[in-house]
Amino acid sequence: MKCSDDSAILKKFIERDRIYDFLAGLNAEFDQVRIQILGREELPPLNEAISMVRAEESRGSLMLEPSTSEGSAMVSNSSKSRSLNPEQQPDLSKTSNRDTLWCTYCKKPRHTKER
Repeated sequence: MKCSDDSAILKKFIERDRIYDFLAGLNAEFDQVRIQILGREELPPLNEAISMVRAEESRGSLMLEPSTSEGSAMVSNSSKSRSLNPEQQPDLSKTSNRDTLWCTYCKKPRHTKER
């Protein structure tokens, strides 16, 4: 590098590369926000791209939460099952929870990277 302009160009290049790496590593559920970021005339800084993805993630999780009436029913069901002996409690975690698991390593369902 011979001048300060060269270092600014290198910094922009590294920032762009980091943004592309970050976006390439996202799960398919973030395709829409990935398209929004890449569709801009100028790429946002990395921290702004991360903020956009986090906002989309929190928005998605809020939409998937059960309503308050369902939540209160779940609480009453939960307290009922705790009163049962451990032998009487059905083990729902082995079947129903596996359907929602996703491995971030191999990108396949029904398990996690740890298991």
